[in-house]
Amino acid sequence: MRNSASARLLSWILISALTLPAFSGAAQADPTQPNPERARREGVSDGQPDGGREGRERGRHEGEREGRVEGYRNGFARCEREERERHYQQGYRDGFSYGEQEGFNYGLGQGEAEGSERGRREGTADGRARADRDARAEAEPLGAAQGIAQANASDAGAQGQSQGAAAGEEEARQTALRVDYPRGRKDYRDERFAEAVAHEDAFSQRPTTERDTETETITETATETETDSARAVPDFRYNNPRRTYPHASENQAYHQGYRDGYIQGFNGSYRSTYNQHYQMAYRPAEDQGCWEARRQNYRPEYDRGFAQGRSEGYRRGFDRGYQQAFQNAYAREFGPASENTYRAEYPGFYQRHFEAARARAYSERYRELFDAAFQVAKRERFEARYPVLAREQYARGRADEAEDFRLKPARLLGAEISETWVNGVLEPEETLRVKLNLRNFAASGLDARDVRVSVRALDAGVTAIPVADEALVRGLRAKSVTAVSDALDVRLLGAAVGRPVRLAVRVTYQGRDGGEVTLTLNARWALQLQLDADPQFSEGIPTPVRLRTTNVSSEPIPAGVALNFRSRPEILEVTQGSAGLPALAPGESRVVEFTAIARKAGAAVAIPMLFEGLAAGRRWGYLDLTRELPVVNDYSIRLATDVAKLKTQGVTRVEYVIRNESARLGFQGLQLHTRVLGSSGSEIQVIGPNPQLLAPLVPGQAVSFLVPVLALRDGLSGTLELEVQENGRTVVVHRKEF
Repeated sequence: MRNSASARLLSWILISALTLPAFSGAAQADPTQPNPERARREGVSDGQPDGGREGRERGRHEGEREGRVEGYRNGFARCEREERERHYQQGYRDGFSYGEQEGFNYGLGQGEAEGSERGRREGTADGRARADRDARAEAEPLGAAQGIAQANASDAGAQGQSQGAAAGEEEARQTALRVDYPRGRKDYRDERFAEAVAHEDAFSQRPTTERDTETETITETATETETDSARAVPDFRYNNPRRTYPHASENQAYHQGYRDGYIQGFNGSYRSTYNQHYQMAYRPAEDQGCWEARRQNYRPEYDRGFAQGRSEGYRRGFDRGYQQAFQNAYAREFGPASENTYRAEYPGFYQRHFEAARARAYSERYRELFDAAFQVAKRERFEARYPVLAREQYARGRADEAEDFRLKPARLLGAEISETWVNGVLEPEETLRVKLNLRNFAASGLDARDVRVSVRALDAGVTAIPVADEALVRGLRAKSVTAVSDALDVRLLGAAVGRPVRLAVRVTYQGRDGGEVTLTLNARWALQLQLDADPQFSEGIPTPVRLRTTNVSSEPIPAGVALNFRSRPEILEVTQGSAGLPALAPGESRVVEFTAIARKAGAAVAIPMLFEGLAAGRRWGYLDLTRELPVVNDYSIRLATDVAKLKTQGVTRVEYVIRNESARLGFQGLQLHTRVLGSSGSEIQVIGPNPQLLAPLVPGQAVSFLVPVLALRDGLSGTLELEVQENGRTVVVHRKEF
């Protein structure tokens, strides 16, 4: 008792020494000034024993409960497995012995029946095969000799000569059509193209060219990912902050310190108490579970083992009995069946082989005699008729080609694409024109209205053709070659960039074809845009996005091209999305920097990005891409509360879970700033400590914390933002709309 009183006296002296002002010459703290640090230390001191009490109480009860449950379950499961296996093995042995004898007896009868049947069947097949082989060897030579004699006495030679002569006539006719008719047309055509040109002309279908622009739309996609974690946390059943201070900052620091101390006390006592009582309860419960398992009925396991053992034993016994009986019965039946079949079927096989050999020899000899006569007659008739038919077809070819030139005097010699924005690049949205070379073979001029030129796309979805067909604006003089420029209108679409585009250019005279040429175009933007490197995004942190611009045309790009950068703000918020570009010489490159903030986190977030360069109503460059990029921070944030509850009037405690995802070695304390953004910000407020402070987290550690938010009325909306700072440096900004 005296020792207890002495201890209380000593504690009072120590507390007085810590709390009363010192009477030395040192400067004293002003009691009228707030001291949040002292209040926080006192909060930690008060909270630790209360948290420790909860940890010991919950650790004892939860350890005992879970130890009993786990011990009983594991003991029961282990012994149940052992008993099941033991009863199964005994049943298997008994069933195997019974099934083996049963199968042997049945196998003897089955082998006798099947051996007899198979011996007869295979003996019959053997006799038939021997009869067939022997009959073939004897009958075929005699049948072949008779067939050859019959063919020699037939009309094979006369038939070959008659049909050969007809074939020679047809071959001569087809050769003249295939060779001499096109030769006649070609010779006439070459003569016409070799004629002297009387006039060389050139004109434009349009006096001027225009520049046209188009607009395009942007499509975007988004993905979203989250992470999760869980750990034991106190429920604050003994929460009892018991001090008050004259200043609000001290009260706030005290309550935060008390909460931190409570958690420290809980964590310090819960696990050791839990482990101790878990082990004490586990072993007796395991023995009880095993005892209960051994009392169960395992007759079904014995029966299952007996059934499987009987099946295996039956199969082995059956095989042994079956093979023994089968071999004896097979040998007894095979020989007689083979010999009887041979004698019965030999005559039939002989007759069939004799007739087959005779027919085959007759056919071969007949074809030999026929072919010899056919080839001689065919060659003689071809040599006699071909020269006459060749002259006829050559003359017809020249006459047909002459008529074709009369009906189609306008011919397309060649075509190419010309630019209206002359810079050596065929750009999407640029109006392109066709330049043609035409030749008039007529001895008189051709009216402009009778000569038409047309263009059509051979690839879908990559061209727009406002003017696809038109008559010449001037006629063609007699015997002339004319260069026609600025014909038709073609525009390449944005989808044409990076792929070949084919166009068919055609000319007609009075609706009759005068030739067609296929052109292959390659579209590019004059200003090539590409990411200089993949951006390194972190959620909520401003990040530079660097774009490399290159003049790939043959002409300078003037200063003043406006570069714009857009994305989906819920995925990537572009904070600086415009930049001007100075003049670029051909081949010159320049890197332009934009700024954006990622609003989605994940290992592979699909981020849409669109860049374009505009000036003087013209698009100079365009890049639309979606890139899967990592958006990672040192810390991840997960909302454990549905923020839609913030639309309801009153206080909502929003729970966040923060996890350290970094592999760094050293970490600092965290400051958690919560804000409500949007037009309703004045009517919905964070009413708890703000910022909240967290002790440093080790890699992989996660903690949860609550943010109380007060809504003054129903139906409010906005964005809840959490900014996490480590030692004053922003490491992640998380937003969620409600």
